[in-house]
Amino acid sequence: MSGFSTQSASAGALLVRTADGRNFTLCEELYFTRPKEIGGETITVPVGAKTDGASIPREAWSILPPFGVYWLAAVLHDYLYRCTTRSRFECDLVLWEAMLALGVPEFTARTIYNAVAEFGQCAFDADRAGRAT
Repeated sequence: MSGFSTQSASAGALLVRTADGRNFTLCEELYFTRPKEIGGETITVPVGAKTDGASIPREAWSILPPFGVYWLAAVLHDYLYRCTTRSRFECDLVLWEAMLALGVPEFTARTIYNAVAEFGQCAFDADRAGRAT
């Protein structure tokens, strides 16, 4: 079965720190296990990984806040873009899988996935360029 786990006591919780309330650093590892149908790989997001939640334009925050039910999927997606050599397509696919594993309603998951697929290239390129420096 796919899903998330951490060392935190409560399900879905993730221990992070922030200086500005918008950018976060993981204080514990986050684990995501992909569906068994595609191998059941477990991806580990390490302590120290950085995230800003879902990159949703401020104008849409009342509908899709950056820290919604899909928060852990956004953390994972930020890590995949910034710190791995996976293709953009695979990073976005894992985001989709993670949102479904979290129980994000399919309409919401599809809206976020489609937005990332349509507009995520600039963020992907910037994250990969940032890693190279």
